[in-house]
Amino acid sequence: LRTGLVADPSAHEARVVASVQSAKRRHHGGMGGSRQAAPSADAVRAAQLALDEMVIEFKRVKHENNGAPNEWHRHLVTAFNSMLSAVAGTGDSSYARRLVSHMKSLGLQLDSFTYNELLRVELVQTHSESLDQDVYAIMQDMKAQGVHANSHI
Repeated sequence: LRTGLVADPSAHEARVVASVQSAKRRHHGGMGGSRQAAPSADAVRAAQLALDEMVIEFKRVKHENNGAPNEWHRHLVTAFNSMLSAVAGTGDSSYARRLVSHMKSLGLQLDSFTYNELLRVELVQTHSESLDQDVYAIMQDMKAQGVHANSHI
């Protein structure tokens, strides 16, 4: 782990988001083009390390303050969503589900972006009965949380 972690959630979020965006640009060969390319496995690992550092700092702040300030939740959701977007681009639905499970274990509120990215990664998989059940379960969870799928799904 890196030393000198800071308790500024926006700085951690920015590092995760920048890692994902940089990976997409490197993989795509620059800023041009109409579609974002999926980042490489190495780039996803680098972004995951930045996210892991943020989670460690979140847990430290939460422990020291007998609960984490609300601003941490917002920044963590954005950082996790950025990672989820990268993972959705790779088509790794198992990794995407683990990210969402980790979000829930931290007590983070999933938002429409989270659910829609999870649906996107599930829907690129080959059609099967088990996939239908996974998508149905996501849609049921979205409904229970009052979240709607976007028009791109």
